[in-house]
Amino acid sequence: MTQYEPYSNRYPLLPLKNVVIYPGNIVTLLVGRPRSIQAVEEALTRDKRIVVVAHRNPDVDDPLASDVYPVGTLAEVVQSERQSTSTLQVVLEGIRRVKLSMFDTTRPYFNVLAEDLIEIDATANEARALMKHVTDLANTYSDQRTRLSSEVIDMVQRATEPGRLADLLATQLLQDTPKRQELLEETNTYDRLVRVAGIIQSDLDIVALEQRIKDRVRDQVEKNQREYYLREQLKAIHDELSGDGGNEMDALRRKISERGMPADIEERLSREVGRLERMPAVSAEATVVRTYLDIMIALPWSEQSVDQLDIDVAEKTLDDDHYGLEHVKERILDFLAVRKLRQESQADATGVAQILCLAGPPGVGKTSLGRSIARAMNREFVRVSLGGVRDEAEIRGHRRTYIGAMPGRMITAMKQAGTMNPVILLDEIDKLSSDYRGDSASALLSARSGAEPELC
Repeated sequence: MTQYEPYSNRYPLLPLKNVVIYPGNIVTLLVGRPRSIQAVEEALTRDKRIVVVAHRNPDVDDPLASDVYPVGTLAEVVQSERQSTSTLQVVLEGIRRVKLSMFDTTRPYFNVLAEDLIEIDATANEARALMKHVTDLANTYSDQRTRLSSEVIDMVQRATEPGRLADLLATQLLQDTPKRQELLEETNTYDRLVRVAGIIQSDLDIVALEQRIKDRVRDQVEKNQREYYLREQLKAIHDELSGDGGNEMDALRRKISERGMPADIEERLSREVGRLERMPAVSAEATVVRTYLDIMIALPWSEQSVDQLDIDVAEKTLDDDHYGLEHVKERILDFLAVRKLRQESQADATGVAQILCLAGPPGVGKTSLGRSIARAMNREFVRVSLGGVRDEAEIRGHRRTYIGAMPGRMITAMKQAGTMNPVILLDEIDKLSSDYRGDSASALLSARSGAEPELC
């Protein structure tokens, strides 16, 4: 380019990558290119004025006139500090918009002829109404996005010129260099502020759209997917709370699957674990569900003793444990012999077991005979005392709607024995009572006939 004579409006040029400075904007930059350092030093020797302009293509290191935008900002070098032999830190404050009309590359630094851009002001009423609207948008934007600091909001509320307000918000909101450059080149202050208002409103609309999409997606998620998501969250929470102990709900599910329960019972308990996951741990209902699960898991679903029906062994066991009682022991051996025959003929189905009734005054050996029968048959022995039982819930078990619900005596006996086929001695069955709470004998008959008892 041709070397031009000095003019009063000729200034050193500082090309910037991905940076657009607006009038009134204070920016700290680190200058490292030799031409740029020379331009800053030249400005410091003169009136500290320098023109800053953005690259069209930030990948160009040594720009020409066609590589920078035609509109830039006249700025003042507020502060300059040498960082090293090859870098210089400067603080620039934008003054006004300028248009670059000449580009001189013959000097060690870029030199340009800068012509002031005349800004077109809006009418007072238009400016006042628009500034109020933009201020309200900025406050809303700050509440929803939290990207505007309290200092910036205070400056926005104190702004008196639409052009300054537009430049202030553009500095805070825009990151894209071409869009920032478009606002820099806009000389109509009303139109510039309208563009800023559109940018804020567009961002607010995006926020509202994102929220609507989230709400719509949440509503459209199927129940099983939602439960899976929540279960994974609960799993993570339980993992954090349980530490090395692992996830409590997963441990329950693992215990249920390992107990060998019937499929329908296992499915029911799995549903109960899912309910427990969704309940607050301190709620009364969660305590009821957890007690129910613990009892059901503790029941002997697949454990049972192998019967020993050797009549000689049974006779010896009875003789070792009891002296006399020949008629009673003979009747017991008859009972065991019949069971053995039915077992050998494969007729001993899993139906209702036979019951022996031992009658006599206290202390004659009824309970010890029951224990001897269990030992002779290689079964576990459990004694259930029914003397004075008035409430049928003692036999059948309480309904789960009650706080502190517990299983009935039969279920408790099986849990205590640890096998499915223990010898259960119903002691003092003749002393069962009845009152307004029900008939215990009838409840016992229901359990004897195979009706399903209330399990907790």
